[in-house]
Amino acid sequence: MIVLQIMGWCLLAISALLLLLLPLPLTLGVKAGLKTESDIWISFAGLELWRKSAPRKPKKEKKEPPKKKEKTNLSQTVRSAVQMVRIVFGHLPKIGRRLRVKRLELTCIAADADAADCAMQYGTACSVLYPLIEYMRQKMRLSDKNTVLDIRCDFDRQEPIFTLESEISLQVAHLFYAGFSIIFQKIKEDASSEGNR
Repeated sequence: MIVLQIMGWCLLAISALLLLLLPLPLTLGVKAGLKTESDIWISFAGLELWRKSAPRKPKKEKKEPPKKKEKTNLSQTVRSAVQMVRIVFGHLPKIGRRLRVKRLELTCIAADADAADCAMQYGTACSVLYPLIEYMRQKMRLSDKNTVLDIRCDFDRQEPIFTLESEISLQVAHLFYAGFSIIFQKIKEDASSEGNR
């Protein structure tokens, strides 16, 4: 009898602890750029749980005759960022509107020695990034006061600049909701596929 009482009190304490943790935010932070080191971190209720930094390593030079310097392709970088956002929103449709963007700083400066290439890079960046930001405003809680966009063309620079700094938070309760929704959706799909056989 006493063992059952102890187990009951333990379950009650665990349940109370979970109820206290559910409204707390889980934050994902990203800092990345073309020529800078990348940094990703996860914090829970202001305490950092995990951090991964990846410094940009200079490429080793081969002992071959010097070739024409390969340009950094800004268009490819922008397209990669869009693909990453599509992947994230493709797998998290249940919690998209519950995500809160604490901070979004995006700098995209198109630059090239050739003015025509520079203008093409700028056009590509504008045609991709502005609709992407608007898509994020529709799918997430993103406001103008915590968004800093610097998308421009610089004909005097030789190398483009692309940096992204962002912090996105989500309450633990919404994360559990999304996890259970995905599990139940998968069970429902498996049951309907077995029924069709």
